[in-house]
Amino acid sequence: MRCKVGDLEIATKSLETFLLEVRQYGATSTNQLPVGVEICNQFLCRAHYALGKLVSERSKTLKGQALIDGTLESIKHVMKGLDLAASNPRYTFLVYNGSVQHWHVAQPLQRAQMRRHLLPSMDKVMLALEKVPGQVRIGTTAWGGQHEVDVGGTGAVRL
Repeated sequence: MRCKVGDLEIATKSLETFLLEVRQYGATSTNQLPVGVEICNQFLCRAHYALGKLVSERSKTLKGQALIDGTLESIKHVMKGLDLAASNPRYTFLVYNGSVQHWHVAQPLQRAQMRRHLLPSMDKVMLALEKVPGQVRIGTTAWGGQHEVDVGGTGAVRL
């Protein structure tokens, strides 16, 4: 199913409203005492995932360096959500969601010559997944063997 422009605008307005509320409740008073409560919950995590998906949708029509920059920006938003999910044991289910979101927004860079841009974020995703309790562990060597990357065209292979 393809997103329509109107859908993206509604999503943008909804996320802007939510994030404005988060900032408003996270504000401080003039004497530097916190006002309200700290908003760091699963909804903020999901908002970061949605923002990453939104940036990714808007970047799909770009080419070259603009595509790389847009994709990396969307990955940055997903990684914020993943960091929130990994920091709280109650939200470990969102770590899996974040890894799936990462996979989807990173699709434009899943090509030879482009995968090197994904190395830092993929490392963080793999580390976050390894910390989730009760998971079936598979070796990262299988993943690494399929996704060897020639870093900088030097012949040096890094996973």
